[in-house]
Amino acid sequence: MTIMRHFTIEVKVEEKVGLPGKRRAEGRAKALRKLFTSALQALRESWMESKSPIVIVGVGFVKTDFLKYLREEAPEIAEKVIDVKSVNSVGVAGIHEALRSGILKKALRDLRIAEETEAVEEVLNRVGRGRGDVAYGLLDVERAVLLGAVEKLLITDTQLRGVPDEKRRRMEELMRNVEGKGGSVVIVSTEHEAGVKLQSLGGVAALLRFPVKS
Repeated sequence: MTIMRHFTIEVKVEEKVGLPGKRRAEGRAKALRKLFTSALQALRESWMESKSPIVIVGVGFVKTDFLKYLREEAPEIAEKVIDVKSVNSVGVAGIHEALRSGILKKALRDLRIAEETEAVEEVLNRVGRGRGDVAYGLLDVERAVLLGAVEKLLITDTQLRGVPDEKRRRMEELMRNVEGKGGSVVIVSTEHEAGVKLQSLGGVAALLRFPVKS
């Protein structure tokens, strides 16, 4: 079991287990149950530390059986599983294989796009409702930040690169102020539809804790 940090891995637990052959079904089931119990304990400890999304990789059917076990025994962790993929190697070698093949990178990229899309759609929904609990465009967002109203700030990546230094510093200050007041920041890629939608609103928007009059 490993934790991925910036596409390097930190090995948390490595355990070798011999499984009885398929003809010894009862013994095999008990051995798998013991393996899954041990793996869940290690996963729970590691996940509580990082709260990161989970990708399960492995050979054969064991990986899918482990996911079923997770759904039964730890549904709160199972819902954080974003992908289940096959590799040809076991142990840490299998993790390295998943890294080389791009499996983990793709899973994390898909998750990021989903999270960015969800945030942008919430902005658009709030704009449509017209309740004043969203701000978009730099001036309105800056005003909301000054009032401490911003729960989540969304900025397209194009607002931070290839722009004049003065504008980039203004955006960076905006992000620091939001985080300093307990808000979060989402950088939205313009390489997918959600980013294009946000760009049409001026490239910056904010979900607000409370309504702010424009």
